[in-house]
Amino acid sequence: MVVNPFRNRVQFLIEAILLSGTLGRLFIAAMVVLCVAVVTGLAGYFVTFNSTQAFAHPLDAIWWAFLRLSDPGYLGDDEGALLRIISTLVTILGYVLFLGVLVAILTQGLNERIRKLEMGLTPISANKHIILLGWNHQTPAMVQKFINSEGRVNRFLARVGAKRLKLVLLVEEVHALHMQEIRNYVGKKLKAQQLIFRSGTPLRLDHLMRIDYLRASAILLPAQDRGTQQSMTRSDDAAIKTILSIANSLHLSGVEQAPPLLVVELYDPRKVSIARESYRGPIEVLAADEVISRMMAQIIR
Repeated sequence: MVVNPFRNRVQFLIEAILLSGTLGRLFIAAMVVLCVAVVTGLAGYFVTFNSTQAFAHPLDAIWWAFLRLSDPGYLGDDEGALLRIISTLVTILGYVLFLGVLVAILTQGLNERIRKLEMGLTPISANKHIILLGWNHQTPAMVQKFINSEGRVNRFLARVGAKRLKLVLLVEEVHALHMQEIRNYVGKKLKAQQLIFRSGTPLRLDHLMRIDYLRASAILLPAQDRGTQQSMTRSDDAAIKTILSIANSLHLSGVEQAPPLLVVELYDPRKVSIARESYRGPIEVLAADEVISRMMAQIIR
């Protein structure tokens, strides 16, 4: 098999331009349109060279071909069999290039942009919102409690200076099933503007900046789903690291307003004091096993 370096280089260049995005694909389409206009225009120029329909200059013939590529309405103005054949071919190519390729490129670019927005990678601009970090089996129920407990939530929002409830969820990867599961819990009370999803992990500061956590009214950090003892230990360790990251960023940012309320769920009650000492703002730490044990004892009593 004979290797053609020049052909491989050209193919690689075209591939790189096509994969660069919508502008690159539009550039390739424009080059194809230009090549077709030049080739067919010069063909029309030489066909009519010695006739009464001769073009004054090759550029006029190229412009003639481009007009028929972009608008089939010029097709009836041509005279002569050969010129009409060329004009018809140019018009057909115009349907393919302008109505086919360009529309497909623009549609694909729009779909890619929508998919990128649906991934939740763009930062938000909010104030006095409530943040839920992570996703577990309790998340839909927590959202339901926020939506249904209008009185208590409104009093809390009024105390922090917020006008309406806005929940922001930071999950590792946004899926349509997340919203659907929450809608199944909440029902028709859920409004689209009340809930915002963003992709990321609370262990990364740039992902926290994506949800504008510095201006939040409250941050909820629930524990990960219960599993083995090792997984529960990792959940508590990740929560402590997140608290330290938030506390350190608040200190370095120099924000004058009061830090947001932080509500943290841990498995190990021995780490409650560590969590409280790690955050200088208002914080509530719940040891899940300890709370459940107290509730069961109270029920028995």
